[in-house]
Amino acid sequence: RRTLAALTAVTGLAIVLTALDALGIATFWENVHWTVSGIGGAALAIIGTRAAPPAERMVRGFLALGLIAYAIGQLIWDFQVVFGIGGVPGPSDVAFLLAAAPIATALLIAVRPHLSGAELRAGYLDGAVIFLTLSALIVTIFGGRAVSAAPAFGTLVLLYPIIFLATAGAGTVTALSIRIRPAMSGAWPLLGGTALLGLAWIGWLSAADGGAAPVGSPSSFLFSVAVLVIGYGAATWRSERSDSPVFEQTAERLLALLPIAAVLFSAVMVVVVEGPALVTMLTRISGGAVILLSAIRQALLLSERGIIVARGRKATDRERAARHSTQLALDALRAS
Repeated sequence: RRTLAALTAVTGLAIVLTALDALGIATFWENVHWTVSGIGGAALAIIGTRAAPPAERMVRGFLALGLIAYAIGQLIWDFQVVFGIGGVPGPSDVAFLLAAAPIATALLIAVRPHLSGAELRAGYLDGAVIFLTLSALIVTIFGGRAVSAAPAFGTLVLLYPIIFLATAGAGTVTALSIRIRPAMSGAWPLLGGTALLGLAWIGWLSAADGGAAPVGSPSSFLFSVAVLVIGYGAATWRSERSDSPVFEQTAERLLALLPIAAVLFSAVMVVVVEGPALVTMLTRISGGAVILLSAIRQALLLSERGIIVARGRKATDRERAARHSTQLALDALRAS
């Protein structure tokens, strides 16, 4: 927390200096708060990994890898600025985009010890359904702009919000499925920060218009806030289940409703959305995949329910046989 406080103070000061254009070098101050927050978020995650209990070390390690990748992307961006290659896309985008993969891997690892095989499969499918639904929504909203832009820039317009916002959505399903305790540390700041990072990219790319966004745009400040929040969440991650009956009931209801809402929403988008051919095709592919995955999940659920019912019948039959044997033994005892 002391490290976070120091990083927040330095980052906040650089943000203020950027907003004020202190000394007429706003670009310098902007890169300072991006760099401090990027390296600081990775440092927080590394500190948290070293201090993690054995059960949490692997999850925190993967989260740290994601933040290290983001910090590397920021350092590459700094070199691009120094050498006058500040536009988008650039080499830094590779590292920025790769940052989400270890974070998603960490969430998949975190859920495994807490769920049975059937619950795990259902959780993965629910996460995929939410990911694809959010992806279809993002394509619908930003697809027209992506198609009208240069191909490389247009691809980033879609990739950044999909990767970070949809990962946050799928991660929320994961956190609900293992009932992670609501707290101002750990999983929930991590997921909130990931969503903020997706929103920051949306705002920055909207202002960039094929190049670099104007210095001091509001979304540029959101990057630094989001990365520090993610770093703090990664450093304090704990897969600690909630003991609140209210949260348990809320999580169950959300997990039941979210896939249904996703299927209905995807079906509406498949039918209603009309636009450029590429946008329509991607929306329909995502919506169709949501419906297919939901059908698979339902089939697995019915299969699992059938197995449980069969086991229950066998147990009932054994109980009846035991009762009959006991009754025979009692009758024999009375006769004796």
